[in-house]
Amino acid sequence: MAMAADILIVGGGSTGASIAYHLAAARAGQITLLERATLASGTTGQSSAIIRQHYSIPTLARMAQRSLHTFRHFAEELGRDAGFRQTGLLIGARAEDAEGLRTTVAMHRELGIDSRMIDRDALHELEPRMVTDDLVGACYEPEAGYADPVATTMAYAHAARQLGAQIRQHTRVSSLLVEGDRVRGVLLEDGTQVETRTVIVASNVWGIKLLADAGISVPVRSTRHACILLQQPRDFGQQHAIIFDFASGLYLRPEGENLTMAGTLDESEAETVDPEHYNALPTHDEEERFAMRTAERFPAMGDATLQAGWAGLYDVSDDWQPLIGPFPGVEGLFCALGFSGHGYKLCPAIGTLVAEILLGRASPGIDRAIFSPDRFAMGAQAQSTYAFGIIG
Repeated sequence: MAMAADILIVGGGSTGASIAYHLAAARAGQITLLERATLASGTTGQSSAIIRQHYSIPTLARMAQRSLHTFRHFAEELGRDAGFRQTGLLIGARAEDAEGLRTTVAMHRELGIDSRMIDRDALHELEPRMVTDDLVGACYEPEAGYADPVATTMAYAHAARQLGAQIRQHTRVSSLLVEGDRVRGVLLEDGTQVETRTVIVASNVWGIKLLADAGISVPVRSTRHACILLQQPRDFGQQHAIIFDFASGLYLRPEGENLTMAGTLDESEAETVDPEHYNALPTHDEEERFAMRTAERFPAMGDATLQAGWAGLYDVSDDWQPLIGPFPGVEGLFCALGFSGHGYKLCPAIGTLVAEILLGRASPGIDRAIFSPDRFAMGAQAQSTYAFGIIG
């Protein structure tokens, strides 16, 4: 039996749920979201969930700025809390990073983002437990923090339902249905056809194969990213800020009152994997390496103990920036993927942007062209200032 919807969203992570909510809020028609397992059970649930505005590309910085505002006032808009905790962000800079950071900070200040360069003395004053001998200073963003990606997704899905959207879990899309130059729906694993004139593929790494099977190749790959959770020693003291350590290629994120999450910024350590068959736990080498780098930056963490670890997935595009918009040559087919680790922190702005694109509305201050799915074929890739693509 064929079912129908005005707009189908494939993928029930933070991106898909945000799109569903924003389209439903805009009264865009009958919105149906299809999730292969349960909401936030894929890459969203594995996210380190860092919320920051630090991007070297102005459009991304604006989107992050708007998203941070949403996270800080989430319950006021959505009726449910996203668990945002403000911690601040410190980006430790080497000599070769300083000019790029200064340029980015100047751009941030023009946008009204509270971002500033600090010297090594000010860095030591902010965080005296850090070893800073190999750094020339830092960028400090006091408004940054982290949130709960599962709670965020559930809140968006709940609000979308309240506005009339259908959220269908345990509903795996087997293939896209394309006739000639237009999409006409999707085929579910159980053989059901769902008819529509608009499909949005927002299924992260699983969207790559779904599109490929329909004859659409996207420059996006699935990569594995491990992180560990360390129990701080009892005498460690107050919780630290989020740290992006350009010298060691490490990021550190506080968790609760006495835990530290550690992972890598270095894409050279990212392994391309099959999302259906990969090692979802850190290797012993990764555990040792991340713990050692943490202790080198924070000697007080030398006695930290490993509490947990996991390896999530990024849908990494060739320029580490997302693909958002329509596919040329296939009317009615849109995508929102290739977020390269940015997706969760930007999901409020992504939902808004996708709704604006579909409804033919303007997106003030946002250069949509840098997200165009066909930009690679046109030779126009987005360019970040930093050596680490994940920073943006």
